Amino acid sequence: MLIIFITLGSIIGNILGICEKDISSFIFILLLLFFILFNSNYLFSILYSFFINKRIPKKRIQKLSKMFLVLIVSFSFFYFYSSIVRNSYDNSFREVEGKETEFEGVIKEKYDETEYQNRYILLVNNRKVVVGINKYRKIDVGDKVSIKGIFNKADYSKNPGGFNYNYYFRTKKIFGIIKVKGLKVVEKNKLDFFQKIVNSVQDFVNSSIDKYINKEEERELLRSLLIGNKVNLSEEIKSDFRDSNLSHVLAISGMHVSYIILTISFILTKLKIGKNFSKILTIIFLFFFIFLTKETPSVCRACFMGIYTIISSLIHRKPNIFISICISSLIILIINPYSILDLGFQLSFLGTIGIVLSYSVSFEKVRDKEKRKDKRNNKGKIGEIWEKLKNKVFEIIKISLFANSLIIPIIAINFKTFSLVFIISNLLITPFVGITIIFGLVFVILSFTKFDFLLNILAFILKFFLKIIIEIASFCSKIPFSKINVFTPNFIEIFLYYLIVFLIILMFKKYGKKKDGKKKILKLFRSVGVVIVIYVLVFNIYCFVPKDFRIRFVDVGQGDCTLILTEYNKKILIDGGGSENYDVGKNVLIPYLLRERINSIDYVVISHFDTDHVGGILTVLEELKVGTVVISKQGENSENYERFKDIVKRKNIKVVVVNKGDRINIEKNLYIDILWPNNSNLINENVLNNNSIVCKLWYKDFSILFTGDIEEIAEKEILQEYRNNLGVLKSTVLKVAHHGSRTSSIDEFIEAVKPQIALIGVGENNTFGHPNDDVVERLNGCGTRIYRTDKSGEISLNVDKKREIKVKKFID
Repeated sequence: MLIIFITLGSIIGNILGICEKDISSFIFILLLLFFILFNSNYLFSILYSFFINKRIPKKRIQKLSKMFLVLIVSFSFFYFYSSIVRNSYDNSFREVEGKETEFEGVIKEKYDETEYQNRYILLVNNRKVVVGINKYRKIDVGDKVSIKGIFNKADYSKNPGGFNYNYYFRTKKIFGIIKVKGLKVVEKNKLDFFQKIVNSVQDFVNSSIDKYINKEEERELLRSLLIGNKVNLSEEIKSDFRDSNLSHVLAISGMHVSYIILTISFILTKLKIGKNFSKILTIIFLFFFIFLTKETPSVCRACFMGIYTIISSLIHRKPNIFISICISSLIILIINPYSILDLGFQLSFLGTIGIVLSYSVSFEKVRDKEKRKDKRNNKGKIGEIWEKLKNKVFEIIKISLFANSLIIPIIAINFKTFSLVFIISNLLITPFVGITIIFGLVFVILSFTKFDFLLNILAFILKFFLKIIIEIASFCSKIPFSKINVFTPNFIEIFLYYLIVFLIILMFKKYGKKKDGKKKILKLFRSVGVVIVIYVLVFNIYCFVPKDFRIRFVDVGQGDCTLILTEYNKKILIDGGGSENYDVGKNVLIPYLLRERINSIDYVVISHFDTDHVGGILTVLEELKVGTVVISKQGENSENYERFKDIVKRKNIKVVVVNKGDRINIEKNLYIDILWPNNSNLINENVLNNNSIVCKLWYKDFSILFTGDIEEIAEKEILQEYRNNLGVLKSTVLKVAHHGSRTSSIDEFIEAVKPQIALIGVGENNTFGHPNDDVVERLNGCGTRIYRTDKSGEISLNVDKKREIKVKKFID
């Protein structure tokens, strides 16, 4: 019980110390509290005594006081410790941040690679930073280098619920990124002795796999299963495993480590090494394996739990699974407090807790076991084998159900998806993964010998099983409903979910074997169903309650994206950002919309078909339900437009081609006027940009003018078109054309619009120099308040019933 309170205090203190507001971290507090209550009859008795006003024995009060004192001490230690670590990340390199500086350090390891760069971990004054080096430059791990470059910290999330690279880097103990301007190698081979051994083993394993496994996808999957190296694993395979709820297979966890322990123990036994000495050698190997796999939290958790179990057997003590979970979490948080934000840490511990709970629940009565035993004996050997197989399948299903029931909210928060095929996928793939890991370990060990014949046989077997694993993941990912987009759950929903899960588990644990247990369990399920129905009804009623008119100018990097939420819950999306080398729709826009609890869009307006405006929209059309898409006449075809036509035809989405003078009525007091282009006289110069849709959205007496990427020539044409009624252009808010480019936003156009507020969608430190200083000066000259996504992240505008505009920046 003492270790539980120490762990609880450490987790609470750790989270508050690093000041992380991400809800997935607080799930750990919630779950641990539930788990303590679930496993502690002692606490149950105290709570029971308290609620029925029965006097609590003095000894129990003293024990409880001591435990809460331990909790406070643990909380205080981890709060101050994690605060010190946070300050270290915040203050390191502060003096040189954003400035060109000389850095000297040792290349520790390869981080990843892009199309043109290899990225490495550089140790500068014992602090890790990421450096990108051109592929033509020959650099080896262990080189001491002198680098001239600019240090910057990784980005924080710039939209609510967005991916936070800064915290992600901190989970890897990385302080930031150096943009390299110049580099020279000072000295070769400067790694310490232990790191040289680790790197040599990594290189040897990689070269052995490269030599005998020819097909790239099989080779990279084996690398991932054996040493956790997923750097070159294709996005297609990662996506298949994620969609079929098999991501845990790619992250080395308890299953992998248990197979490693079994394999090592078997080999040492065959070598006739003493039992205790074999256990000590296994512990040493597990510690080495932690460093071999780059100390990821999931590997550390599995190895520390394995080490605890082996040590318990050495000192002849019965291991306690819950104590091993607590000890391993404490060690990991001491090594790096930010590990609690690591997805692998969260999934690994929650999955393990789920497995522990699955063993505590039995659905079979003693009488039923005796009947099955007699039945099995009557059927002979075949009946016995069949019964064992059924038991094994049932056990896998039960473990999968329990483990996945605890990680579903984490998956929903991080991936905004839910898989309905996790039982099928886990049932199919588990045996093959086990066999592959065992044969893979034997293959690596034999690689140190010269038995080429045996190695070729093992490689042939491995390729066969790796192919099966890949095919299973691919097949399961394509099953209907294998991946369902879900809203990001809020705290109330997470609390209710875990409360229901633990109540159900408690009921099965208490009444599963009893005669009247079925009735009581069904009664609980009916009560749970009533709670869910009430919640869904309340949520749907709330959706129809009139709200403020809301505009969300989303940060999509170097691009435009505006989400409009109307008084009566209509959703309008105008442009969606995009990039040639990064799927903005998949990685930014879809997660953003699902966090806003939006899975359908009423109107999508595509200003034009440049990637930085339509890239994200194409993903939205594929993934979400869309009512109507508004486009203009195309002056020229493009790859994006061809893809768009294919999607809308396949998904049967209504498309409206608009012209100047058209009006789109959305709802009462809300409509969109199309001011440009003139379909009968399109501009031939820079066709896509200058024939962007220019539209004015009216809500009562509030208006916002969207200008796409029009340039000076189009602005002059528009001014000429409305020369007799320039008041048409006047708007409360202006979405500045072409990201504030110097080729747009001429004085006359800004003077005609007279905006109170200007919104500029622009990427941080972009290579185009957007927004142009002259454009900013012109807007300032009109008394316009300027908001930029590179400085503010997402920009929210709320127009209340009194027509007052409230502007909120995500980053102040």
